[in-house]
Amino acid sequence: MAKNNLALVITVAIALVITSFFIGYSASLRNQINSLQQQNNQLVEQNNQLVEQVENLQRQVNETVPVTLSIQKKNPIKSYLLQKLLEMYICQILLTGTQQVLGKYIVL
Repeated sequence: MAKNNLALVITVAIALVITSFFIGYSASLRNQINSLQQQNNQLVEQNNQLVEQVENLQRQVNETVPVTLSIQKKNPIKSYLLQKLLEMYICQILLTGTQQVLGKYIVL
């Protein structure tokens, strides 16, 4: 009888150790999932901000194109320089993730 009780105690102890391991492991996985969800939410927010910046940039370019076309007719050299300036600032905005007001750099 004592052997049976000892075997039962050992079996229950092993089961408790295994159960606590899985409880701890599942808690760790839950924490990792929560962390990944937070990171995903931050990335979604950053993506939304970048989409908004690109849309604003596109709107600024669309507003600037008529000015460029007007200058092209009057002065081809100034037109070329303006085009290169716009390309440079568009690249800067896309690379740095910051938005510049293109109009303040244009001197007509």
